Amino acid sequence: MSWASVCAAKLSPVSVWAPVHWGPVCHTSSLKSFYFYAGQVDDERILRSLDMAGLTCLLSRTGGLDHHVDWKWSDILSPGEMQRLAFSRLFYLQPKYAVLDEASSALSEEAEVELYARCSQLGMTLISVGHRRSLAQFHDQELKLGPDGQWDLKPLI
Repeated sequence: MSWASVCAAKLSPVSVWAPVHWGPVCHTSSLKSFYFYAGQVDDERILRSLDMAGLTCLLSRTGGLDHHVDWKWSDILSPGEMQRLAFSRLFYLQPKYAVLDEASSALSEEAEVELYARCSQLGMTLISVGHRRSLAQFHDQELKLGPDGQWDLKPLI
């Protein structure tokens, strides 16, 4: 079994949990519906979140926030666009604490840096599971998990 790495950023008290994954975003009917699970939906805030994630192009592709589309999103959007959409939802929620599991693996390192930097600017504490060494710059510690319950926690600074 190989080692797995988990990076933890500026650890702080947990006030909001926001797991980032693709599952729930694959079967919605409108762009706006990606944000309904957050409670009250604010169109302007959605637009800002899409802009921060570099996805304003989805507005024209879908016909706007409220337009119903008859497709499976994961069949239409690229894996990178799906990951950007997950980041957009994260920017919309702006949690203090988020777990990102391979959240940028389909993106260029440049895009990854841009999105992680935005999370940092918004004051989010991140725990990332990933294989890219470029993630280290956004974290203070790395936890390596090995076979038979072995683990190693080391500072990245």
